[in-house]
Amino acid sequence: MTRSLLAPIVLCLLALGCRTPVGVEQASQRDVHRTLTANVLTHGEPSPFTLALLDRNAWIEPWREDPEAALRQIHAGLSTPDLPEVYWRASLAALAELSFHRALETSSREWYRASAVYAYAFLFPDTAAELAHRRPFDPRIRLVVDLYNLGVAKGFERDGEMDFSDGSRSLPFGEIQLRMDPEERAWGGFRLTRLRPAAELRMWGLRNRHRRPGIGAPLAARIEPTDEVGALERKHVAPGVRVPVSALIRIEEPRRGLLAGRVEARAELYAADEKGEIEISGRRVVLEVEPTSALAWTLGESRVWEFERSGFFSGDFRIDAGPSFEGQLAMMHPYRPGRVPVVLVHGTASGPGRWAELINELSNDPVIGRRAQLWLFFYNSGNPIAYSGGLLAHTLRDLAEELDPEREDPALWNGVVIGHSQGGLLTKLTAVDSGRSFWDQVFKVGPDELDVDTETRDLLTDSLIFEPVPMVGRVVFISTPHGGSFLTSNPLSNLVAGLIQAPFRVMRGISDLIEQDPDELALRGLEGVPTSLDNMRPGNRFLETLKRLPVAPGIGVHSIIPVQGSGPLEKLDDGVVQYMSARIGQGSEKVIRYGHSVQAHPEAVAEVRRILRQHLRSLDAEEGVASAH
Repeated sequence: MTRSLLAPIVLCLLALGCRTPVGVEQASQRDVHRTLTANVLTHGEPSPFTLALLDRNAWIEPWREDPEAALRQIHAGLSTPDLPEVYWRASLAALAELSFHRALETSSREWYRASAVYAYAFLFPDTAAELAHRRPFDPRIRLVVDLYNLGVAKGFERDGEMDFSDGSRSLPFGEIQLRMDPEERAWGGFRLTRLRPAAELRMWGLRNRHRRPGIGAPLAARIEPTDEVGALERKHVAPGVRVPVSALIRIEEPRRGLLAGRVEARAELYAADEKGEIEISGRRVVLEVEPTSALAWTLGESRVWEFERSGFFSGDFRIDAGPSFEGQLAMMHPYRPGRVPVVLVHGTASGPGRWAELINELSNDPVIGRRAQLWLFFYNSGNPIAYSGGLLAHTLRDLAEELDPEREDPALWNGVVIGHSQGGLLTKLTAVDSGRSFWDQVFKVGPDELDVDTETRDLLTDSLIFEPVPMVGRVVFISTPHGGSFLTSNPLSNLVAGLIQAPFRVMRGISDLIEQDPDELALRGLEGVPTSLDNMRPGNRFLETLKRLPVAPGIGVHSIIPVQGSGPLEKLDDGVVQYMSARIGQGSEKVIRYGHSVQAHPEAVAEVRRILRQHLRSLDAEEGVASAH
């Protein structure tokens, strides 16, 4: 051997001496974990489990050269006589992942559907004996569940929406015969339509995107009223609501169908507020659902944002939610007996949309979400506070009587009303006994002595005489100006107040009174209608009277008060309301270092969650007593 040939060999041997063909070296736990948990969904390549199966059967190269031929070969292996269950399961998991990989490369719905079918067969065997081989800590289970959910969402999608129409659809190894009962689309008298996969909805504006992990493709659905919808639901459930739904493709004898090349299946839809668990193959399983994207879609296409401005300046402006929607109160879903109503009342120049963060967190709380129902009260926030408060009290009183005239649902009669800013003043009017303290500030005579029509008399009594609403068991005040807001005293506030239009009902009522002798009827001349800004000026007679009225005994009281800056609380404010103005002197008090619009702040959300859980515990302790007061 010549010296020129010997040199490279020596160099190679020296190199091998530094690093053996097999060995280990120190690495970060994160890098090792990424390697072990990589899969088609996280890295776009098969998982170590699938690669090991391909390698064990010498399928790596065939799969790289002709993926579809390799997949047909693996599928054919399922027909091997007496194939051990462990190999069945390994093959099904690999086929689910490799089919999804192929779908990503080809955008073929056929391969997405195949992935879902293989995944279902892996998760839900035909017999109990096969199920016995399932290992609870098998990391493939969560991956295969995700492959099933995404496979359903993509495999049965058409033009961005789900297509569950009856009929046959192709699979790489045969066909899937799908059917769906029309009743699957029923939801409280409405029909679920335009089903969109939540996995394809990018959202913004909410801190947390909540998704309850489980089986099923999470969707967001529109609703359409049907002839079966009740008058109450037609009035209070706005057609613009999007419903979080879980879609399940239930396969009959999946392994037998795989071998026969014909899979029988039916599509099932489950609204998140109706059912959270179902039974498959004799086991209870949780449904996957994503309420946050449905909420974001609802608010993204709603006119609630326009209502904030127009509803402030125009006393008669309404949210145009469709011809069927007539109420001042919007339900997130039809009334559910046994769930406590939580009524959210927005503030000045605001609207229901400002509760989005709180709604997202409460509806996804594991305790509150299944025991409460969220209702949104909206009102024209430039109107007189007494008028708006009367609407709120009247709406809640009538609604409760209509829902449960026999008072058989204790939860309904223990509702919680939460008001932000001016909404807190409306909230207090649902929980006080005013007698004639407001009325006598305006009129010299009693209601029965006014020579007006019934509608005008009802309007005046609803707006000036208050009793605790029977369904209100607890109230929460957030940034509430019980003593008024210092901003209402500046010249700009006077200019803005002059632009606010009073509601037609109020103007007509005043007109009817002026036709009589106002000096005989009223302590002050009936020259105009106060705005909410007038009512919130420090020292206003209406506001001072309301401040002196205590919340009725038996009703829980809580305050959330934001302040800015540092120093003694007595000298601080939130930019709109002073701390001392926001104090009510009853119940609990939570101070948060933040500005006036605190209702979405994590500390405020946490405090509301604490209050509601306390409320639910108190109801449990009372063991079904119909009223908390």
